[in-house]
Amino acid sequence: MYYPWLDVPYLTAPMLIAVIALLHVFVSHYAVGGGLLLARENSYASRKEDAAYRQYWKKHAKFFILLTVPYGAITGVGIWFTIGLSSPLATETLIRTFVFGWAIEWCFFLLEIVAGFALYYFWDKFGRKASSFAGWLYAFSAWLSLVLITGITSFMLNSSGLIADWESTGDFWHAFLNVQFLPQMIARTGCALTLGTFYVMAHATWSEKNLDVREQVVKRMRAPAFLGIFLLACGIAGWLFFLPESSRLTLERAAATNIFAGLFLAIIAGIVLLLIVGPCFRPRETSFGAALALLLMGVAGVGVAEFVREAVRKPYVVDRVVYGNQIYRKDVAKLREVGYLYTGTWTSYELDKLQEKYPDLTISAERYLGVPTTRLAAPPWLTPKPGDEAVETKEAPADGGTPTDDGSSEVPDNSQTRVGAKFYLETVAYQQAPQGGVTRFSPVATSADAGAQSAFSSALPTLPEANSPSATTQSASNLPAIPASGNAPISDAASSLQGEPDLTSVDDNVDELANATQPLESVSGDISEEIDRAKSPAELDLEINGPISQGNLDLLKVEKEDRLSLGRMVFLHHCNSCHAAEHGYSAVAPMISGKSAAELKDFAMRLNHSHFYMPPWSGVEVEAELLGEYLESLGAKVPNNVFMKDKPKKERVVEETTTDAEAESTHSATPTPSEDANAELLE
Repeated sequence: MYYPWLDVPYLTAPMLIAVIALLHVFVSHYAVGGGLLLARENSYASRKEDAAYRQYWKKHAKFFILLTVPYGAITGVGIWFTIGLSSPLATETLIRTFVFGWAIEWCFFLLEIVAGFALYYFWDKFGRKASSFAGWLYAFSAWLSLVLITGITSFMLNSSGLIADWESTGDFWHAFLNVQFLPQMIARTGCALTLGTFYVMAHATWSEKNLDVREQVVKRMRAPAFLGIFLLACGIAGWLFFLPESSRLTLERAAATNIFAGLFLAIIAGIVLLLIVGPCFRPRETSFGAALALLLMGVAGVGVAEFVREAVRKPYVVDRVVYGNQIYRKDVAKLREVGYLYTGTWTSYELDKLQEKYPDLTISAERYLGVPTTRLAAPPWLTPKPGDEAVETKEAPADGGTPTDDGSSEVPDNSQTRVGAKFYLETVAYQQAPQGGVTRFSPVATSADAGAQSAFSSALPTLPEANSPSATTQSASNLPAIPASGNAPISDAASSLQGEPDLTSVDDNVDELANATQPLESVSGDISEEIDRAKSPAELDLEINGPISQGNLDLLKVEKEDRLSLGRMVFLHHCNSCHAAEHGYSAVAPMISGKSAAELKDFAMRLNHSHFYMPPWSGVEVEAELLGEYLESLGAKVPNNVFMKDKPKKERVVEETTTDAEAESTHSATPTPSEDANAELLE
């Protein structure tokens, strides 16, 4: 919503990330596990002075460097490219939280590359100690890269900290040392070790002609392979133990995760059996085919495990911070109040274009919310330059009004609903408050920041409900009243907040509430949990995410083609992260066959009531109606062979040339109506 959406037909953008990431993981695990094995075996061969065995590992080092460095680097950059396009908000959140962790990981990655090249190119020039040092330096750097990345990916699954709760502190170490960190680190280390042995055995059985050396390689790979499987099993057990409740239920409920989890266990069992039959009992006879089978099974196991690990994160892409459709959890209430289409730069730009087509309607953010277009501006390359068009973009005046030709400003008429006034106060006035404390759309706030924000919110007037003609205005003591209707409903409030506003009482409230803020632990967790469980999903949704406003009814007055375009825009930003449209990955059209636009609208507004793994509806009612109309237009119908009527049977016509005897015999053979009914009952 805060970034342009990447539309990948059929596959969907998040699945594009999965494809690139899997292609990277298949080799990055070998870069870690193979590096450990390379360092171990090089030191062993140097210590034993086994020239033939060490010569093989020089040959393997060439294969190792050529595969891991170019391929791993290219696919690693590909991951950054795809996550930046497909999941920009989650990427921004992770960078803001782990920027120094990623910087350290890049340092180790650079050290890893230098050590790997030094080991290979100076293989015969280094002495025994120098060669062993270079090998272990590479292995240590590669493993630490895995450790640092695991701290970030495990945080995405469960952001609960081992030391303290990151959600209340925002500290790097509290995020990095999350409850999933240790289990996933153990599991990934075991996976890298096991997969590395399969790469080595496949390469040795394919390239090494000396049967004694090949047998020695296979024998030496048995212990690391079983050690890796043991670590993998321990890590998975810890992963299951520390799964969030939603992830555990998703794992048990979704058919795909059930199947893939069972398939993973079957693959591990097959790997263990093949290791026992081949390398354990008959290492000399282990063929390239058997080694390749182990490698392919290992790659398949990694792919299945990564699918399950990613799938159980729903509805989040970053646990309790960012939903899968690129919306901050804490911003859902604002989106439900203001409108999904009105809170994004790119969607607002589309509404501005639609306003030009329908000048008599109230569509753009400037008309509907009273927010100057320049505050939700189009990107620079779409903004007209001086001289390109007759009308130039003017800078917004300091008072928040709309610029006029003579340089003066006119505060916009914002009498539509409470939405416009509150949106203005929160996005314009709140940013100008000297002790605001929290940046807009910030993923985390400390307790002091929360107190400051609450203090300022308490100073705002209580505004009437949307579209309520009988609503009365309640004003705070330090801000002027904002009426529900009138020519300039927010002019007084806006003027009081410009220049050097008198916010003494607000500052007092900030200090008082910031000091009085108590941590959540002061409330009994058991009592709170029991109260929450006694409520229905609809009640909890309303309490946490707020009510759903009606929205701008003028959006429903445009032509059908434009309504479908708006509905598609909502679908792309709100639904396309998990569902393709008509065909492709988890396509939505087959799922909604036979549903009317009204039914789809109702379902959209209660997405997470019955399906907890779906993000909550984050728009207004009008946008849900636009989405329902678009989904209905996809044309998925109920299959004809499900609801169908039996075709009437044709009656047999007796030809006129039939003789009297034949007619009489036919008449006597024809059953009476009662006989015909009895026959049908018997059938």
